[in-house]
Amino acid sequence: DSITHFWAGKKSIGGVDALPRWKKAFASLSVLNLGCGWDRLCNVAWRLDHGELEGLTPKVVVVHIGGNNFQVTEQYTGDKPKDVAAGVLSLVSRVHGIVPGARIVLMGIFPFGRTGDDVRRPKIEAANRLIEAGAKPLDYVTYINLWPKLLTPKGLYPEALSEDACHPSDAGYDVWFAALSPVIAAIAILLSPFCAALNANCFNCCNLSYS
Repeated sequence: DSITHFWAGKKSIGGVDALPRWKKAFASLSVLNLGCGWDRLCNVAWRLDHGELEGLTPKVVVVHIGGNNFQVTEQYTGDKPKDVAAGVLSLVSRVHGIVPGARIVLMGIFPFGRTGDDVRRPKIEAANRLIEAGAKPLDYVTYINLWPKLLTPKGLYPEALSEDACHPSDAGYDVWFAALSPVIAAIAILLSPFCAALNANCFNCCNLSYS
């Protein structure tokens, strides 16, 4: 969705320097950003079904989607947490089916709203709990929830991390990269020929089968 999209886009609702930060963060890697603003689960499913990953052989796929399914508009009433969670896990399964050699890093849906009383917060929290539980037995998935890093103990989403209480600021994207960086580095080591030759349970030994 736009949270992913804006990280590698030009100046927008997200970070002012998001694109330079993206290039700096992933300079040593071959990275493709497939985020698309306003995407819901069905949009990603459509693209997957129409060849978006066709011909690609990524080592890692980072998935963040589902927040817009809780956005209520005149044409859309929003979805229930259990349906959003099921949809996210279904997309993860589709990605795995298309690129079975890739490790999937599954992000918990980012928080919406400046304060904890935002009506979307409990719905997203409920969906994230179901997503986490559904991802736990999947040995090809690493789950990351950034809520503890983005929110204060009282549930405030600081303006320094998100100007509109939805899309990360430059500092917010830095928080995301700080969480991704060690996971991607560890996956790169685990996917090396040396580690693969040692033991198929290497992921489990390094606590990356689920975290």
